[in-house]
Amino acid sequence: MSTQTVMGFIQQLRANPKLRGQLGGMRKAKNPHAAAEVIAKIATAAGFPCSATDVEAYFRSQGSDDVSDQSLNNLVNKQ
Repeated sequence: MSTQTVMGFIQQLRANPKLRGQLGGMRKAKNPHAAAEVIAKIATAAGFPCSATDVEAYFRSQGSDDVSDQSLNNLVNKQ
C-alpha cells in the first residue's frame, strides 16, 4: 500500500469516466480525511488497495493542500 497505488488509481480514473462517477460520495464528505476515506474505499474495490493516509500523502505529493473534489479533478485532468 503506497502512494504508487493511489497514482495507479488516478490513472485509471482518467481512462474510465464511469469509475470517476462512483466518487460522487466524496462531495458529501464532512472533511478532507473523510473524502480520502471515500477514495480509498473505491480504489480498493477497484483493485487498487490503499488507505486514506496513502490518498492524503499522494495528494500532498502532487501539491494539493487537501483531499477534495476539486483537488481530485485537478489530479485526474493533469497530464
